[in-house]
Amino acid sequence: MSDRTVGFGAIGLAFVGLLTLTAFGLVRGTDGADETTINPSEVAPDFDLTLFDGGEFSLSDHAGKPIVINFWASWCPPCREEAKLLERTWAVYEDRGVVYVGVDTQDSELPAREFLESFAVTYPNGIDTDNAVSRSYRAFDLPTTVFVDRRGTIVKRWIGAISEQQLVGWADEIVARGAEQR
Repeated sequence: MSDRTVGFGAIGLAFVGLLTLTAFGLVRGTDGADETTINPSEVAPDFDLTLFDGGEFSLSDHAGKPIVINFWASWCPPCREEAKLLERTWAVYEDRGVVYVGVDTQDSELPAREFLESFAVTYPNGIDTDNAVSRSYRAFDLPTTVFVDRRGTIVKRWIGAISEQQLVGWADEIVARGAEQR
């Protein structure tokens, strides 16, 4: 065998290995709650995000409100799976004072805007251009959904497409937690 053939073989093996790791990450991302990377009861890290509509979102501006933070990307199949559910539940929970915010990460602006338009997403969304917000929440697998109570405490974290039962149950939980302090 020539050195060239061996070189192409090594590149091919490296590519297959990378694909395998990527596939493992996507599959692993559907396993669910991951309490090893963020400790529930941890204070939610503050962040500022420029929204796709040109506005600004600052977590600290919503202190005292229950918050659902969803980390997503336009290329992520499970993100597409849960997009309509998130929009539908936000429409219900907005009246109950729950703030939803979408954090687009590991993505480009144009595909992200097309994603939001195709799923008619209307709750605030912005792009995490430098992945700083994603890193602070350790949202490396997508989608990741984080539930923050009125005290600013992370109550739940879910990796993978969230089910309606989980989303509604945990949204109810963050609405109820700390309600006596309003």
